[in-house]
Amino acid sequence: MIHKAGYVMAAAAAISALVALLALSCGNNAPDPFLEPPRTAVAQGTISGNLDWGIDAPWPPTVVYAIRKYESSCTGGPSTIHITGTYNGWNETAWTEEPGMTEVLPCYWVEKLSLEGDDAFRWKFVTDASWDGSYATCGDCATDGDAMTGEVRNSNENDIAVPIPEDGDYWFLLNASSDPAPFQIVREEGLPWDTAGIDSSAFRIGNLEEGVYTLVVRALERQEEFPIRVVKGIRVSGDEGTDLGTVEVVPTGFIAGTVHFGDAPDPRPTFTVEILFSESGALADSVSFGPTDTTFSITGLNEDVYDVVIGSKGYVDTTIVDVAFVPGDEIDLGAFTLVRAGAAGGFVVFGDDPDSPPAVTIDGMRAGDLEVIASTQAASDGSFLLEGLPPGAVDIRFSARKYVDTTLADVAITAGATTSVDTIVLTPGCVSVANTIHILGEFNGWDENLWVTDPGMRQTESCFWRDTVEIFPVFALTSQFKFVVDGAWGGDYALCPDIENQVIDTLAGSVCLGGDGNLTLLGNGRSGRFELTLDEDSLFFRASLIDEFTAQVSGTVAFDTGLEPPFPAIRLEARRTGETLLFATADVDEDDGSFAVEGLDGGTYDLLFTGTTFRDTMLSVTLADGQDVSLGTVTLTEVQCQSEFTVIRVVGDFNGWNASAPSMTEIEPCVWVDTVAVPASNLCSFMKFRTAEDWGDNDYFNCGAQDNTCSTPLSGDVCHGSFPGDPPALGKIEFPQAGNYEFRLDEANLTYKITLVE
Repeated sequence: MIHKAGYVMAAAAAISALVALLALSCGNNAPDPFLEPPRTAVAQGTISGNLDWGIDAPWPPTVVYAIRKYESSCTGGPSTIHITGTYNGWNETAWTEEPGMTEVLPCYWVEKLSLEGDDAFRWKFVTDASWDGSYATCGDCATDGDAMTGEVRNSNENDIAVPIPEDGDYWFLLNASSDPAPFQIVREEGLPWDTAGIDSSAFRIGNLEEGVYTLVVRALERQEEFPIRVVKGIRVSGDEGTDLGTVEVVPTGFIAGTVHFGDAPDPRPTFTVEILFSESGALADSVSFGPTDTTFSITGLNEDVYDVVIGSKGYVDTTIVDVAFVPGDEIDLGAFTLVRAGAAGGFVVFGDDPDSPPAVTIDGMRAGDLEVIASTQAASDGSFLLEGLPPGAVDIRFSARKYVDTTLADVAITAGATTSVDTIVLTPGCVSVANTIHILGEFNGWDENLWVTDPGMRQTESCFWRDTVEIFPVFALTSQFKFVVDGAWGGDYALCPDIENQVIDTLAGSVCLGGDGNLTLLGNGRSGRFELTLDEDSLFFRASLIDEFTAQVSGTVAFDTGLEPPFPAIRLEARRTGETLLFATADVDEDDGSFAVEGLDGGTYDLLFTGTTFRDTMLSVTLADGQDVSLGTVTLTEVQCQSEFTVIRVVGDFNGWNASAPSMTEIEPCVWVDTVAVPASNLCSFMKFRTAEDWGDNDYFNCGAQDNTCSTPLSGDVCHGSFPGDPPALGKIEFPQAGNYEFRLDEANLTYKITLVE
């Protein structure tokens, strides 16, 4: 079988014998040796069993992994991944000076780091020595800081943030075989793998959370004899152990068949059988059979669904799709007859005779069918020969960038012969004005950072683009947006000047290049993931709901003073954890105190309960897709507050620490607001809320260590009172852009909030 290289050292007894093997196998990505971890203090379920290599001991050293969501068909991916973050000062030189993570299985990466305890630990998984394509958190990625787990995408969006509880060694595990890619941070006693081999066949993997796992068995030696074995669907429940009994390292069973040639050639040619993963199309195995072979048998397959492709040079491939295989199965596909292929040839030219002609792709399809069965490219002189076509009628399509696709229908193909076609003339088509197009709107906070952190819309044709956006409940009725061209305002696809109302009751409409007004996206009250398409040729956009958000949070509010209905006005706001953009709101029912926030996606949210004379209360909740979570009763605390100050000033890097700046305005007891300009030169600033007295404990300042990394959010807690030495400033505050910001200080709740003023 064909597998991607990459090995990991496992048993302590095998270290000296395997060092050379590992160094050769991993190229520039040399791994750290993995010592066998202690198996004590099992926190959750276990998976155990005994391996059977089919030979007598001594057995090859073998690692057994337990991985969630592992896709054994994964291939390709980055050649290096480096964990780059606050712990090493975001050091880019490490990308070339250090080996980085080790790919111990295809698309499964690990590395051990020695870290100091850090509540503000942040990082990214940097791929191929470049920020572009780094694995980072995203809009629909969930992170659990307490469990030290989460999801990332290779989109180089937001930093990953997981607190490091104490000093020590931590293992980072990244499963890049799925999208989003799960990651874990574990101590050595929690590593989800065990070793076997030499003189022991037993394995036991502990500390597993409840769920469904894939078991991956990888021998470190004699890998042609013992390819990777994958066992799917192993369920671990609570503290229960799952004993698999005997696990065959080389799975039994086969997929077989018989091959005939329709023209009975003499001598009989060889033929090849390819086994492809049906879902991904990745190659699982490829075996060639000689001229005297009439049957084939493919063994050593893991459980999966496969496509089987039978081919021979000069003959039309035969494909059998969705063959479900379970180890032990003996599947005979029967007999197949390969028919002699034909070909089509000719010339293709361009109607406008360009100086630098683009490449021309020629695709062959059975007449009336869109599935491509043969493909080639035209030579530099315009000639082409499209081989591997089945006898009968075929359609031939000619495609080139910036030119209109042209299709010849019902071309007659003869077995073993070449059909000549007339010269094909391609005419110029639509040419996009853009290198990139980004969708910016209210639903993503008009976030200009997306111009550099996100690749933008996908250009599926020369002038046709598509992308997805998330519409949460606060934007589910109407949301303003534009298609921004090449990362700058001004040349957008936007509202046409002569159209007063772009959209009335549909999810489609006209656009104009350079239009000033915002387009309107109508969700008709539905929140979810919408696909937006833009056609530059017809100047038209369309939005389609492809994944509705149905998760919700509900509960009841009570008051520590024992208030009876009707209750005072209490507002509930929901935001993704770590983000400032408001996603959903709800009002608490004044008659019974009930509340419900609907239309949320899976993920972790911060829920903020606010009400006059009541302390702001924040709760965090994690939702699965479509899950309905009840918070039970949430008790709010009544506060009585009278400020001891008559003047509080916003001071910081952005205004030169001006101790004479105008005072904030007390809009209600202990709640102060002011609007201050933040220039582009101070988007990363220290600040304090300074009272009228001298600098010191009387100011409102940072509750913890001063943050110098420009990662302090625009809302959080402040402290006030006795402090040894000079109290630390807030910050550095991370302002997204230059502009006027409203600063809000709540003395009763000891919180601050900074909001960009449009």
